[in-house]
Amino acid sequence: MPAIRALDKLEDILASSENFLQRMHERGNEPHQHKQLNRLFMPSEAALMVGLALSTGLLVVGLILGAPGPLRWGIVLLMLTPVARVAVVTVGLALERDWTFMLVSLFVLAVLASGIWLAVHR
Repeated sequence: MPAIRALDKLEDILASSENFLQRMHERGNEPHQHKQLNRLFMPSEAALMVGLALSTGLLVVGLILGAPGPLRWGIVLLMLTPVARVAVVTVGLALERDWTFMLVSLFVLAVLASGIWLAVHR
């Protein structure tokens, strides 16, 4: 009997996740949502572009001069660029008061931060 209850619970979870995905799809098709998404993703794209440009510049300078310092900083900046994007999106979601996706974004940020912490303290 516990297996049957577990299957019933799994069915409930799947049904609720399908319902959630359907609501998110409908919400994303509303015209005002596109405007909000553009406001949210423009700063995150800017964070990616700035991070990529700065890290590329540092890497090129490091390669031309043969200096390890700019190379290291270029690589570090390149690795931190996605983290900056997630942080910008998290702030944007908080400003939009989209708490569900803000929590998901915070979780992603925590996973990235724990990976960085483990890499540094290894």
